[in-house]
Amino acid sequence: WIEHCAKRVDAAYEYHEAVALTMLAVATAGLKPPLSVWPEGLKTNLYVLLVGHSSLSRKSTSIRFGRNLLTAARFDWKLPDGGSPEGLVEQIAHRSGKASLWAVSEFGQKLEDLERKASDAGLKKVLLEIYDGDDYEHRRVDKRVKGQGSTAPDVIHVRDPYVSILGGATEDVLQALSTRDIASGLLPRFAYVWPTSKPEYMDVDEVDESWGPEFGRLAARLAQIKNGNLSPTGSGGPGYGGNGQPGGSGPPAAGPGPTTAPSTKRVKTWYRPTGDPNNPLITDGTEPVNYDPDDPSDPNRPPWANAS
Repeated sequence: WIEHCAKRVDAAYEYHEAVALTMLAVATAGLKPPLSVWPEGLKTNLYVLLVGHSSLSRKSTSIRFGRNLLTAARFDWKLPDGGSPEGLVEQIAHRSGKASLWAVSEFGQKLEDLERKASDAGLKKVLLEIYDGDDYEHRRVDKRVKGQGSTAPDVIHVRDPYVSILGGATEDVLQALSTRDIASGLLPRFAYVWPTSKPEYMDVDEVDESWGPEFGRLAARLAQIKNGNLSPTGSGGPGYGGNGQPGGSGPPAAGPGPTTAPSTKRVKTWYRPTGDPNNPLITDGTEPVNYDPDDPSDPNRPPWANAS
């Protein structure tokens, strides 16, 4: 995904990585890996904010590429860009148990409105409550009972929400918020992608004929993941992780690992070598190459890893 997008726009590679992670979050709704501090399983949804200059950073273009990928993969994903907090809750309630993405290019304005507009104050609570994926009840102003003088509670019930956010904001986004937003847990729920550099300027050019098939293959791979095939090469069975978790069949899980303690070194699997340093990605099923992102001299380091 990073390589494909880097051919089309001069946005920072970190934006493309963040968008890819968000697309994977949308594709893996229902996957809840158990963790030591979250034994009941942690949902994979993400809140991501791309921060950069309003026009030069190309953050909106990066977000649009991700939206287009979900559409090409035929995902039912979209939450409305605008509307009131109650309207957003209603939309989420209608999508109980389904993955939803709130993709807003100018999300920084949404955050500013949380502080300035009383009508948007309820949005803070909504974003906090649905992040963990727990059932949520949003109470509105009591409604009058027709033909009677009494009122009745008006409550929106949200069951099993699964919401990710992919937004854009300018560098001054944090100035509009307060320390209360940190203490409440709202701001710490977001991953802030704030690159300090970007590739050289790229002229707007005609579409390369290879981009369409590439984009189609990426959309098909994302659809495979959504259907439970998490094998790195797309060849595993229908169960998550290829070992039937959850609820699928596929190759059996690996046997016992080494008896020595596992390494704590941070290693990423980013690419498969082709011998061509300008085209490091292929999809022929060969084994991925690991590299140490903290070691600039690692011979397996891909070309874009040297960017800030």
